[in-house]
Amino acid sequence: MKTQKQVIISIGREFGSAGHEIAERIAKRYGLSLYDHNLLREVADSHNVNPEELEIFDEMKHNKFLYRTVKGMSSSPADNVAMMQFNFLREKAEKGESFVVVGRCSETILKDYEGLISIFIIGDMDQKIARVARLYGKSDKEAERFIKEKDRKRKKYHDSHCKTKWSEPHVYDLSLNSSTLGVEGSVEFLSSYIDKRISKMKFFVTGVNGQLGHDVMNELSKRGHEGVGSDLGETYAGVQDGSAVTTMPYVSLDITDQAAVKKQIMEIKPDAVIHCAAWTAVDAAEDEDKQATVKKVNVDGTRNIAEVCKALDCKMLYLSTDYVFDGQGTTPWEPDCKDYKPLNVYGQSKLDGELAVSSILEKYFIVRIAWVFGLNGKNFIKTMINVGKTHDEVRVVCDQIGTPTYTYDLARLLVDMCETEKYGYYHATNAELPEGADAIGAKTGYISWYDFCVEIYRQYGLSTKVTPVTTAEYGLSKAARPYNSRLDKKKLVENGFTPLPVWTDAVSRYLKEADI
Repeated sequence: MKTQKQVIISIGREFGSAGHEIAERIAKRYGLSLYDHNLLREVADSHNVNPEELEIFDEMKHNKFLYRTVKGMSSSPADNVAMMQFNFLREKAEKGESFVVVGRCSETILKDYEGLISIFIIGDMDQKIARVARLYGKSDKEAERFIKEKDRKRKKYHDSHCKTKWSEPHVYDLSLNSSTLGVEGSVEFLSSYIDKRISKMKFFVTGVNGQLGHDVMNELSKRGHEGVGSDLGETYAGVQDGSAVTTMPYVSLDITDQAAVKKQIMEIKPDAVIHCAAWTAVDAAEDEDKQATVKKVNVDGTRNIAEVCKALDCKMLYLSTDYVFDGQGTTPWEPDCKDYKPLNVYGQSKLDGELAVSSILEKYFIVRIAWVFGLNGKNFIKTMINVGKTHDEVRVVCDQIGTPTYTYDLARLLVDMCETEKYGYYHATNAELPEGADAIGAKTGYISWYDFCVEIYRQYGLSTKVTPVTTAEYGLSKAARPYNSRLDKKKLVENGFTPLPVWTDAVSRYLKEADI
């Protein structure tokens, strides 16, 4: 299995535990260079010296009583041989190379490299004795003495050059008894562990004080990925629900500040950025005094992020909207449709954000969503329930057609995408109820806001009357709204992604979790 990310596998071992053989097999499996006995020759060649001269002083402990170190230079040949090997490994790591290394204090000297996976192999004494006796033609007693002598030498060497202690479990990511699984079983077990470590990604997520960013961070935590969240506030200001996002790393960031965006994301060096932050107040965006700010956030801020992603060669996922289209007709919008005709300032700004991403990057996902609801923040469900509790009747628009999107479900899909290289445009909302599936009374197919509200009240147990009205009759919106928000989602299936569950199920799960 090849990996695009740097991976350094450090394997410490007890003598006789088959650590070298396991390291050889791991290196072969992942197509990596192996540094063990050959390391000294590599170092000698790089310094144009005879390797036999270095071997005399190899793996000897540092003796502070016999030798002095002045300005970083030691009078000890053993120290210098050790440092030559350490520096050789550091140089390889600094160049971004991936490799397997056995011993040489590598779990310590390379600990600052994110791609390091440190493993220590132990074994039961009886099996180590049997292995050493067979390989070296020794009696059991001779083999046992040989093992103890070798391990004593390794410990002295390691502990004299490192602040950590040789073989202590907390020094390593994983300690494994090879006697339990055997060589082959140990290789399989370690490969499974390494695969999981290699697949771990670092994400930078904007807008974590909002509905979607909150759920994306929690999804990353579930999968073992590293997530760093950001928003305008000095600290995380979303719902304090005790979920992972409330304690995960957070940075304050104004995405319209180009220099700050570059500095922050460059320092984090994510594998992917999920850009949830946006100006989403659709009606307010129509105000002349706010339009410049809308553009700064949704266009300039997005461009700032895309440019850093390009510099880092990392993935970017941008959340967009059906508002990039004119909302006419009844045919669902295809994700790769380029017939853009935004009806309002917000829609135009999101389209311009899309165009910034697609013009700057190759590794991008543009995901259009609609009618969003989630636990962290205001949404249609919360609003309608609160209104329904205090009114006998509510008027809800019936001629704007689409499907809602539960951020909990969407977050899973977004992370699924970022774990692949299946870039491009996608549409993602919760699925429509198929025809013939309305035993509970909910409307099948695409729905209106009116249909959405009726189902919310049914599931919540409110008897408030819901009256359907046209957009013209409703007449309160400053910004023009699309009549056709139908989004075609078949591209998800075509590319191997699991579509979001049906919207009625999403509402049911949301109501169980939400504090309304």
